Amino acid sequence: MTATAILDEQGRLIIPEEFREHLHLAPGDAFEINEDQGKVVLFPVSHKSSLKRVGDLLIVDAELDPEYKDRDLITDMREERIRDLLR
Repeated sequence: MTATAILDEQGRLIIPEEFREHLHLAPGDAFEINEDQGKVVLFPVSHKSSLKRVGDLLIVDAELDPEYKDRDLITDMREERIRDLLR
């Protein structure tokens, strides 16, 4: 998919509708912006998790809050597992 977007006087780009629909983008979505060898690269920043099938497995593709510590994650997962076992 290829399209041309024009930077307006206020520095905004409009992402064409076909891209927005294909990538499930909505007003208010955030993007990480990088420069790579003279190219502008946009990455949607998603706080929603999504499932992806990898072979026979369903994998959660999600980003953790950068303030969330590994130890907190392990503790939370352990407590959740204990709750599940006690049900």
